[in-house]
Amino acid sequence: SSGINAEYGESEGSKFSDEIKGIKGSDESKESNENKESSLSGKIKEIKLSDESNESKGSERIKFSNESNGNEKPPYIQTLPISLSSLNISSLHIIPPNPKRPINGTLSHIEVISELQQRTLKELTPEFQGKTQLAILCHPDHRNRGDSAIYVGEIVFLNHLGLKLVYECSCMGGPNYCDIKKLRAFDPKTTVMAHHGGGNFGDIWGNLDRIRHYFAGQLSAYQQILFPQSIFYQNVRKASAPSLVFERLNITLCARDRPSYKFLEDNFSKTKRLLVPDMAFMMGAIERQEPNVDIYWVLRNDKESILPKDMRLSTLMDMLPKNVTQNITMGLGDWEYDDVANLTGSFTNRALMRFNDGCKALSQGRVIISDRLHSHIISTLLGIPHVMLDNQYGKVRNYHSEWTSRLENVVAATTLQEALKKAVHLLEKEKNIDYGWV
Repeated sequence: SSGINAEYGESEGSKFSDEIKGIKGSDESKESNENKESSLSGKIKEIKLSDESNESKGSERIKFSNESNGNEKPPYIQTLPISLSSLNISSLHIIPPNPKRPINGTLSHIEVISELQQRTLKELTPEFQGKTQLAILCHPDHRNRGDSAIYVGEIVFLNHLGLKLVYECSCMGGPNYCDIKKLRAFDPKTTVMAHHGGGNFGDIWGNLDRIRHYFAGQLSAYQQILFPQSIFYQNVRKASAPSLVFERLNITLCARDRPSYKFLEDNFSKTKRLLVPDMAFMMGAIERQEPNVDIYWVLRNDKESILPKDMRLSTLMDMLPKNVTQNITMGLGDWEYDDVANLTGSFTNRALMRFNDGCKALSQGRVIISDRLHSHIISTLLGIPHVMLDNQYGKVRNYHSEWTSRLENVVAATTLQEALKKAVHLLEKEKNIDYGWV
């Protein structure tokens, strides 16, 4: 287990079972693949823009032609748990662009999600022109909920384009390990080989990086794409091996933040590269469940963390000034999916179960504090106010700077104390209460 975690950037032994109850995966997400909707006819509905001014909230500016009044929930606001069959229905996930969004100032989470979806479609759709199917290598069949969020976003994207998923495989060994012979049996004229995105391009989690460029080299007859990644090498010279492999291939490398893209420019200059948002945003907007605590913490406990390790809830509670301690409830959780025994079905179904579980976990907090990128991203999908802390190499800060800097009700912090104070201020806005922490 620890070896798997080390390869994929998961927490190495962080346990908070005494702080928070485990959350079961959804039964509804265990539908079989046979229940997938056979048609992709769920097109984006024609929209009518309201006459409200640009100063109004973004989520109120979009009105659909099939709404009887402005209070109805738009069709793209999904309810948990997300079902397997819904991944085929684009209108449940893809949010129409809003031409009346403000040019300056903050944006609602609905507007930010829509912008990032449209950017993803604009950049990636041409990469699949003339293709009808794809295989996805290195499915994240492990406990990190964030990597599963990326994977189900990738599935929504390929379904939106009408591409057939013909093969998915793991890079973690075992019976589902990627089989080169099976992959080479697909027609290169119609098939794209896609490498799962994430934050493992580099030498921090080096095993997967080496496995990826090995498989890429073995599939030289195919058009290939690496879905968006954060890229970081502690030793830049280690980038030379994958660079030499990729420059001989028909492969497009996607970076999900500006420093990662610059790294590709400097070290993978002979390979096609794109700057694209994280694929989890293709899941669209999701209605959060009712919170049960005021502030919910999700903190790393691995080698990407720059914060004190093995934090306990009592330590975090002690950081509250005495005059507000009794008025605020808090929870602390890890980012690992624990109900492994109940994972069932295809890789896609297993990823969806972990994604639903992550949404439920974050829904516990009225406000979130986290140093994990996908706590930021999934909190955005859920519309939950949150405070961002960073990891070892600026992954969260870089992503926010590039894509989500205009998002309302999201702030950054550099220390636990600062994060807690800012979370209390967000909580004051949510509950219309003055806690007296100035």
